[in-house]
Amino acid sequence: MRLDEADDEALTKEARARKVSKAELLRVFLHEGLAGFDRKHEDLINRVNTIDGRVAHILELAAVGAAMLSAMDVGRKPDERVSEMTEHLKQGFEISQAVLVGQQRGLFKKGGN
Repeated sequence: MRLDEADDEALTKEARARKVSKAELLRVFLHEGLAGFDRKHEDLINRVNTIDGRVAHILELAAVGAAMLSAMDVGRKPDERVSEMTEHLKQGFEISQAVLVGQQRGLFKKGGN
């Protein structure tokens, strides 16, 4: 591995302080760096999964809010519309639940494919 003069001096000094060869110290740094990369990747995946779960929860809350808003208007609708609205809300919740289960099982392909 080629290093500039300043990096080579710093590596030599650190290797002497640790009482190892420069090559051994480079291997240690390489392994530590790769392990850190793996942890960062794992952390990113965990964060994405957390965000995905929160978005699903927000969508559920939005559906509940829409249902509550619609239910507040029930008193002003003719009686035949009440059962129709109730059925539409029920279908909306069932579809939302099915989509959520599908997302959790990985049934949807990303990127529109």
